[in-house]
Amino acid sequence: MRPHLRSPFSIIYLFLFFFSSCQEPTSAPIEEAYLAEVEAWRSTRIENLTSPTGWLTLSGLFWLKEGDNFFGGAEENELVFPGDIPDRMGKIVLQQDSVWLENLDGLPITAGGNAVTTLGLSSQAAPVILEYESLSWFLLKRGGKYGIRLRDSLHEARAHFSTIEHFPVHPDGRVSARLVKSDTPDTLLMKNVLDMEIPYPTEGKLVFEWAGQERSISVLDGGEEEYFLIFADETTGTETYPAGRYLYTPKADKDGMTYIDFNTAYNPPCAFTEFATCLLPPPENRIAAAIRFGEKDCGEH
Repeated sequence: MRPHLRSPFSIIYLFLFFFSSCQEPTSAPIEEAYLAEVEAWRSTRIENLTSPTGWLTLSGLFWLKEGDNFFGGAEENELVFPGDIPDRMGKIVLQQDSVWLENLDGLPITAGGNAVTTLGLSSQAAPVILEYESLSWFLLKRGGKYGIRLRDSLHEARAHFSTIEHFPVHPDGRVSARLVKSDTPDTLLMKNVLDMEIPYPTEGKLVFEWAGQERSISVLDGGEEEYFLIFADETTGTETYPAGRYLYTPKADKDGMTYIDFNTAYNPPCAFTEFATCLLPPPENRIAAAIRFGEKDCGEH
């Protein structure tokens, strides 16, 4: 599952150069089309975040033990689900690398609209989404461990969400970048907020100029058309989220060129929920400069 927001930009190779010595926004006018493009990205970002399957609906993350893992509303269950639900709904069984669900009492648990009695959850091309009333849950694997992620479409965080503060949108936050590939296939050993170490393939690094100096960010695979960036800067932990920020950018063209638009830098899911397993910026992606573009800190998790 890919939990991150894709950038919907349609104009991929528009490069705007309005630099000042400290890379703060200049007084240059902002083109309405560019402003509308970033605002459209922000609107899509909020829609995804507040959707019935968005990060604001996360209600639990349960790591499975070998054998039976009972779930339901009772406290003695290994997986304690919220709300007014039966004390014991069923069990999720882990045997080595096999995971399946058993519905113990014939409750209306469904997957894809079909009633579930016993259903395999592992070795599936895509996560199997189980549903019961406003709850939904699915299997995930992190650092060799299997877990169940639970959502509640009626979660109070979703109901009470207002907005995300951000720095003023300005084209100075959008810079050209050059892809420098590794000579051999390479991986980054990434850590997440649970202190798990996970090797991720990297496609190289993007080199760009910021505040009068050359900088670089190692990039991860973001799909067929994009790179995924995780970075920290001198605003991290004060003005922006302490665990860094995320960003997608188009893949380089045949000449190795693309752009980074820090106006679309956004808070990781952990800013909104304690049940996410966010990746942290690797040491080489900690930029010794302030990047006052994109989303500001809004999380307490």
